[in-house]
Amino acid sequence: MNIESFHTVLIKHLDLMQNKDIIPFLQTISEQEDISVIMPNGRLISGYKDVAEFNKDWFG
Repeated sequence: MNIESFHTVLIKHLDLMQNKDIIPFLQTISEQEDISVIMPNGRLISGYKDVAEFNKDWFG
């Protein structure tokens, strides 16, 4: 992936997050089980299923 396409996907990802548009947002994250998110409090969320569930709750 080149820098321009990365930037395009990143902007789309952030716009979907800001608008809390969960289905297209989930399409911008990896469905691989090695995906992880580290929360500001240090909590680790690992795996697509858990990351997706967290975001569904957060987008609520």
